[in-house]
Amino acid sequence: MWSRRGAAPNFRIVIIVIKLAKVKLHFGSKPPSQAGQVTPDHVSFAGGCPNPDMFPFASVTVALKDGRNLKIDGDLLKKSLQYGSSEGLPELINWLKVMQKTLHNPPTWTNKPEQGGTELCITTGSQEALSKVCGMLLTNDDTIITNSYVYTGVLDNLRPMGVRFLTIESDESGMLPAALFKALSSFQPTHRPPRVIYIVPNAANPTGVTLTLERKELIYQIAKEFDLLIIEDDPYYFLQFNKSRIPSFLSLDTDGRVLRADSFSKVLSAGWSHSHALPRTGLVQAVAPLFSLPGPSEEEGFRLPHADQLVAARLRALGRFPAQDLGPSRRSSGFEGRVRETRAELRLGFLTGPKMLVHNVILHVQVSTMHCNMLSQVLVLQLLQIWGLEGFLEYTNKVSDFYQGQRDLMMESAHRWLNGLAEWNNPQGGMFLWIKLAGITDTYDLVMRKARDNKVLFVPGRAFLPDNTMPSPYVRASYSLPSQLQMDKGLKILAELLKNVER
Repeated sequence: MWSRRGAAPNFRIVIIVIKLAKVKLHFGSKPPSQAGQVTPDHVSFAGGCPNPDMFPFASVTVALKDGRNLKIDGDLLKKSLQYGSSEGLPELINWLKVMQKTLHNPPTWTNKPEQGGTELCITTGSQEALSKVCGMLLTNDDTIITNSYVYTGVLDNLRPMGVRFLTIESDESGMLPAALFKALSSFQPTHRPPRVIYIVPNAANPTGVTLTLERKELIYQIAKEFDLLIIEDDPYYFLQFNKSRIPSFLSLDTDGRVLRADSFSKVLSAGWSHSHALPRTGLVQAVAPLFSLPGPSEEEGFRLPHADQLVAARLRALGRFPAQDLGPSRRSSGFEGRVRETRAELRLGFLTGPKMLVHNVILHVQVSTMHCNMLSQVLVLQLLQIWGLEGFLEYTNKVSDFYQGQRDLMMESAHRWLNGLAEWNNPQGGMFLWIKLAGITDTYDLVMRKARDNKVLFVPGRAFLPDNTMPSPYVRASYSLPSQLQMDKGLKILAELLKNVER
């Protein structure tokens, strides 16, 4: 169905491997954390590790809601407070590998690295995995394939890199394979052909759409035909309302072309973040307006890129920021010190995919964040060992049941107040209702001015467009936190605003 007669051989994936092989040669064939095993009978003068006996902590106890406690002390606490391996805590990696084999059973799991064999590493949430994967596979003027509306965390990462977007039409069942095939077949050779497709397959942010198995199979076949790598970003996998769960791209991956990002942030802890912020002067002030969506800031209703993250991404991706872009008044001496990455703690994700690609992500972790928070990894490992895989899945089913109940309440409120004023789909997972407002070309002013003035917060659809200056008739409403009373109140106010808007 998707064949191209007389098509020339594709070498894009080979080119990626060669490019990454150069990185391997630069850093060595193995991450230093894997270079050798240190046993108790070794006398080591090698490590620059602090002596854990000098740390001020005696023990850490975390109380669970079921009445049990997780306690970390003694040698385990010393291990938790010490530097760790960049790929993650070995015991946690082994536990997660068993889970991935059980849930997804990747066909390439036992293959050799050159045959796309599968590997897993731990990341600081799936966001770190996405950032490092995109930085590894994409550069200035490359093209990435996405849905029309895209998770803002990916947009914020790719825009400063100068990456182009090839957006594909979707419906209530996800990306349209026919539209994807048509777009790739007719791609103009004025730029490098796309080699990466980014998809959130379950309960996508912002649309709430879940991709059907039939669509996944067709998209995977198209990826094979056009030699595409698939970034499968699936933080809502455990929030599917259908407990049988739709098979993943990873489970279909016979070629080793899928990089899958998972996260515990939606089911265990979203954690908190701290960042090494730059002063908002000089270069930061100059760059921030270039990438920010015009209008109110994060505190006023929706997330905008942080200037320090954007500067860091720009400098990392391009290695330069043209001085001529900065007027004399913007070359302030306020830009002092180094650009540092934001470091999030007490949140964990994990990346599964071809060994060679995961290996290079580990190298990037090593020279950026070094490794995920060790205490978090030990705590999560203890919890998972208490539960076992069956207990963990029972727990995630309870979490998805909660969000399904929230979805049902939100749908009731939407039918009560928005019938005839808006359209929406019935999300099959996650925490978002994607609402198309009737007769509205662009929801930005309605959401960011009028609704906000009435103390109701939504996210305007244009925030999720690769070109966020374009109009959008959509709003994203999250039902994860509001009570039924708040849902009714908020959607009633939206309905009143829509009735009074000038058509």
